[in-house]
Amino acid sequence: MSTFEIRDEEIDVEKIMERIRKNIKKRRQQKGYYEAQRLLQEPGFKPQESGLESDELRASLWPAKMAYQVQVRRPILSYRRFVSGLVVRIRRILQQEIRWTVDPIVDRQEYFNRLIVRSLNVLVESVERLQKGQAQTDHDWNRLPMDYVSFEERYRGNSEEIKRRLTVYVDYFKRCSKVVDIGCGRGEFLELLKENGIGAFGVDMNDDMVEVCLKKGLDVKWDDALSYLRSLADGYLDGIFSAHLIEHLTPVDLLEFIRLCSAKLRSGAYFIAETPNPLSLSTFATAFYVDLSHVKPVHPKTMQFLLDTNRFKEIEFRFSQPWPEDMRLNLFETSSIKDLAAIRLLEKLNQNFAKLNDLLFGCQDYAVIARKI
Repeated sequence: MSTFEIRDEEIDVEKIMERIRKNIKKRRQQKGYYEAQRLLQEPGFKPQESGLESDELRASLWPAKMAYQVQVRRPILSYRRFVSGLVVRIRRILQQEIRWTVDPIVDRQEYFNRLIVRSLNVLVESVERLQKGQAQTDHDWNRLPMDYVSFEERYRGNSEEIKRRLTVYVDYFKRCSKVVDIGCGRGEFLELLKENGIGAFGVDMNDDMVEVCLKKGLDVKWDDALSYLRSLADGYLDGIFSAHLIEHLTPVDLLEFIRLCSAKLRSGAYFIAETPNPLSLSTFATAFYVDLSHVKPVHPKTMQFLLDTNRFKEIEFRFSQPWPEDMRLNLFETSSIKDLAAIRLLEKLNQNFAKLNDLLFGCQDYAVIARKI
């Protein structure tokens, strides 16, 4: 059997090192040599584009925990015939020399990475606590120890009166089958839709209100507006109605509410929201702050802007519930006066009284009506 002998003078170390450098370069280009590069290419490592929801933060923590440990100590192997032993020895020598310089840097980087991951864990837990606390705060009014059904009956009106007022909105939902009344209360509008053969369902966060609706045979469930809308597929609804809901929302929730309504409505469907009219100052003195659950009034111009920037068109306003005449400022009667100067003076006063009447005693409510583009 013949043998193969390698003599020292036949080994060209420079050529071997050149081949090693070329191999390293090739691995970098073709096989994702660095572990960090491989992790960045994994789908789970890509950052989320949406908001700081706690589940998204936790999802971002997973790749951080996987990647925080910097791994530079790899087994040294060679599959080169004849010279593998020499290549391994050279690589080990190079590794030892490099580690003398690199190891302190790697140790510091790993320590830094551990601190970052630990901070992210604390951040996620803090955000979850804040979100839970915010949800608790937002919903506290629904647990007020008061009979809200009786409160509505006394200060808003009985169900028959409310049905009469809301009748004007029914025609916007003709031939619809998936209309939702958000914050449906005692279900007056749902009753109107049902009587007109329009498919509708409602959501409300007040247990007593939901119970009243269920006793009427209405399709109503307990839920908050935002959670319910998020649960629906985009374009699912062919109508959204809310009466005296948006004044219960925080500004952040109102923005999200309009965005979700736009997303969940099909093209051409109507959105209608009725709310107290802040253009009438008597609304604040006699009605708005009577309800402990009101957050803030919503100006018509605000709704105009929010709807216009969320793919709604044909935006119109309908003002309702004028104050009784005996609450308004009386105008001077001039028909029996002969003095022209006195007539001009009284007419000028009447014009000013009319302006004051509009400012102080305008309509109590307004509705914004818009169609999804």
